[in-house]
Amino acid sequence: MSAPSTESNGYERHPELWFADGTIILRAENTQYRVYRGILERYSPNLKAALENAPERKPVAVCPVFDLNDSVLDSTPFLLALFSPEFLPSKITQWNHLCQVRGCLRLAHKYQVNYFRRKTLSLLTLEYPLTLEARDEIDLFAGWRSEDHGVHKLYMLALAREVGALWLLPTILHDIYLILTELGFGELDQLSDFGHFSPTTIAADDAKAIVTNMGDHFHGAVQILSFLGSPAHIKGCTTPDCCPLLRFQNIGYAMTAIEIMRDRPLDVWSKTDWKRLNLCQTCLKTLKKNHQSARQDFWNKLPGRYGLPGWKELKEMAAAAGVDAK
Repeated sequence: MSAPSTESNGYERHPELWFADGTIILRAENTQYRVYRGILERYSPNLKAALENAPERKPVAVCPVFDLNDSVLDSTPFLLALFSPEFLPSKITQWNHLCQVRGCLRLAHKYQVNYFRRKTLSLLTLEYPLTLEARDEIDLFAGWRSEDHGVHKLYMLALAREVGALWLLPTILHDIYLILTELGFGELDQLSDFGHFSPTTIAADDAKAIVTNMGDHFHGAVQILSFLGSPAHIKGCTTPDCCPLLRFQNIGYAMTAIEIMRDRPLDVWSKTDWKRLNLCQTCLKTLKKNHQSARQDFWNKLPGRYGLPGWKELKEMAAAAGVDAK
């Protein structure tokens, strides 16, 4: 990539968005882009109207100039997606992808570029899914997701509210407690810049719901791990002298897990934890069923804990926005 060049007017040309035969200059903060007005107007009715009613500016490179009231962090990925079809990823697998999707979605929503709004919302729905099964397929501890200790979820929460993507909120809100335990709850209403994203705020209702539901998360973790002690005896157990004892011996481990993971009850007992239970197949099958049933029950109630519609309605919202919510 070539380095940006600085004009005599103090603006920097964006190296990937400066087309020699471009027909309009867009400006965002100290960056300017030479692009094609016809394409802007074709995909965005809002931009078309804004350009038609824009005040005259001194031309640059014989092109009319239009000032975007948007940040470079948002403008650059939005314009790259518009003029470079391969720009947006097919799946979010690294930090840069999340930044690209965020900027593109904000301006696609603002300027009514519906195709990119659908595409970016679909990408975020893969990251913050509507079913427990889909969530269980995500590596929540992948390198890029823990790079900032998960602080990006605070920004994704604000973004979902901004664009009306309510179906993203339950998963984000569930996973947000561990972050806030580390950061403290005092900064919820005024977050500072965190490198990849510009400053943001958390809606007052979300901040209140996060704090008031802390107890529900703890009790949810206890309920999800109750399979270790109940039922005391499992019908059909082939080793009744061993299985109950092995389960009892792991209750101490479970209490430690609750203390460590009480902020994320759905993850309080991992797939690898089952290796601790050398039980007969009947008991193991029953306990796994009970464990998953408790997790599903917690998941089903998750939206309501935050004053959101149920999963059925949230899926209908996603479908109405053109997002595949399976």
